[in-house]
Amino acid sequence: MTKMGSLTITDLPMNRETLSLTGLCAKERGIVAALPSTVVPGFRWDRFLDAASRHKVTGLVHQAFSSGHAPAPTRDVLVQLKREAASKVAVKALLLAEWKRVDEALQAASIRVLMVKGPALALQLYGAPCAREFRDIDLMVDAGAVERVIEVFTSLGYETLYLDSAVGTTKRKFLIATLRHIVFKKKGFPAFFEVHGMKGADIGLAPIGIEEAFVRSERLYFEGMSFPTLGRDDHALLVLLHGAYHSWCTLQWVLDASVLLENVSLQLLPEPNKTWFGLDPQYVLDSFALLARRLFSLPALDSLYPPEGPRMRKATAFSEYALAQLAGDGADPTNYMAIIESKIAQSRLYRGFIPKLRSWSWIVTPNCNDIEAFRGADPPLIVYYLARPLLVLARIAGRLADRKRVRKT
Repeated sequence: MTKMGSLTITDLPMNRETLSLTGLCAKERGIVAALPSTVVPGFRWDRFLDAASRHKVTGLVHQAFSSGHAPAPTRDVLVQLKREAASKVAVKALLLAEWKRVDEALQAASIRVLMVKGPALALQLYGAPCAREFRDIDLMVDAGAVERVIEVFTSLGYETLYLDSAVGTTKRKFLIATLRHIVFKKKGFPAFFEVHGMKGADIGLAPIGIEEAFVRSERLYFEGMSFPTLGRDDHALLVLLHGAYHSWCTLQWVLDASVLLENVSLQLLPEPNKTWFGLDPQYVLDSFALLARRLFSLPALDSLYPPEGPRMRKATAFSEYALAQLAGDGADPTNYMAIIESKIAQSRLYRGFIPKLRSWSWIVTPNCNDIEAFRGADPPLIVYYLARPLLVLARIAGRLADRKRVRKT
């Protein structure tokens, strides 16, 4: 039986197909896997293909079989993999061609931008922008440039979610100030862009200073296209936090983070910025070190292994949950947030009264559901805040009424 620390493969909450998928993809990424990549008795190819699709590694699996790095499956399985991989490549090619047009327009408007994850991460880690799966492109811009970014995308034929012409001036300003990101879509186009407006002292997706992020950024090039992105260390921190926020339910994120941490000297901040109210980077790193240790043999993670005590117990609880998500059907946001609140020591995230107050601001801050109640009107912002308690109670009452009707039927 293959050993992983003091544990064995049978200790992992994964079926045969997910275990094989993890070992195969790790091998293809150049990671020494502690898991077998071969087919074992009782193996089902239909579940293997479903897992590959959910974990966003269909193209990687097809590449592994095509290159001869793993025994080829049946012809029917290869045909299905080839068809799905080709479909994903076509979407990525369309999105990259569109990115070239968007990048030129943003540069012409003198808007500085950083691409995170997606093709930029693929190019940074694997040497080609299509080397990992993505269905959108995430961009980060200065908060003061959001309106100009909207103008650029609108001129290119894109529409914004919740920010169409039917939204009044008051609602538009409110949404731009409160939305975590703005989605740009084009009719008939199978992909989209997400623009994250930078706010406060950090970039919003990770506790990295805005100016520092641009100073340490790099512009990568591939076949006439440029990809302005975060420096490798900053990108590693963002990928870790993004994966942890979604409880590492996708194998692609685990592989990306593992490859990143093999080649960076990640310098975590002594404590998050006061504007940062996301996950504590130290606990995220502790948890990932345990998670990757269970799956792979990564000497670089030895120095990141949490010490015995509270940190180890919290990281263990989190990594166990992450393993369950990898093996299951995806993250459960409700349970996940409960685990984060109770196990990842959120008290370290909040320094002083004002950050604590900010962390609970969602209670009084209107959201898109509240704004929908005023569709067709454009009242002052104060109306949204005053009406929110009543609107929340109305939605709760509506849900209770729906449940009663379902029970009766």
